[in-house]
Amino acid sequence: MTSLYEHSSLSEFLGAEFFKRKHRNSSYSLRAFARDIGLGPSNLSEVLQGKKNIGEKTAETIADRLKLKTKEKSFLKDLILAESARNEKVRSHAAARLTAARKAGRYKPLQEDKFKVIADWYHAAILELIQVKGFDPSPKWIAERLGVDAIDVALALGRLEKLGMIAKSGSTYVAVESDAYDAIIERPSTAIRKFQRQVISMSLDSLAEDPGEEREILSMILSVPRSQLPEFRDEMRKFVSNFWLKIENIPKDDLYTFSMQLCPVKNRKRRAPPTSRN
Repeated sequence: MTSLYEHSSLSEFLGAEFFKRKHRNSSYSLRAFARDIGLGPSNLSEVLQGKKNIGEKTAETIADRLKLKTKEKSFLKDLILAESARNEKVRSHAAARLTAARKAGRYKPLQEDKFKVIADWYHAAILELIQVKGFDPSPKWIAERLGVDAIDVALALGRLEKLGMIAKSGSTYVAVESDAYDAIIERPSTAIRKFQRQVISMSLDSLAEDPGEEREILSMILSVPRSQLPEFRDEMRKFVSNFWLKIENIPKDDLYTFSMQLCPVKNRKRRAPPTSRN
């Protein structure tokens, strides 16, 4: 289960827990999550959006359903008090206890989120969509534009804002320069492979469904000197970097995927020959 100490609000914690469960089971719904933690679906939706607070009894129910330990239950209670207690002194004391608990729990708020940002393609898509003419910051509009669930968009927006990759500007969002993507891309991980599979899958869908004038997919099979592979990889990265710079500061009105592949051709179905016995 997602560590409670990583989060700064009840909505953030519950959102992360829902995201984790949905990550394991793509058919897992907000209604199912509401049932599992003892809340009504509409109430949970308002809590996730920060529009509604919950009382201590409800918090105890959620804590029991999520099987929180004693210290975690106290943390959850303080999280709620720090957000919604009417008495300023109560809020202040709860906030102080939260700070102490986070230090004791070795609070590391961004590490897991950094990997989640790169793991699902729509995080990167939101960053780019912000730059497209006519962008609407509402989760519903973004969800319809990308073909994903609105709740996933709402959670992604919160995650990107927490990472400092987007920021609110009036009634909309703006992209913020960040090295978060670069830091993750440079380290091999299952998250990177997942992201790449998703983008390649989208290209296959485009190949099957989009007219030729709306896409460009070039493929070939070629023989290469393996000793020069590092040089070829550098050339590919330079091209991508130059291409990015060329379009970075010009007006945009649509969203596309872009990928390049240089992979070995081999018979992946062929099994290795059995070891001979003397």
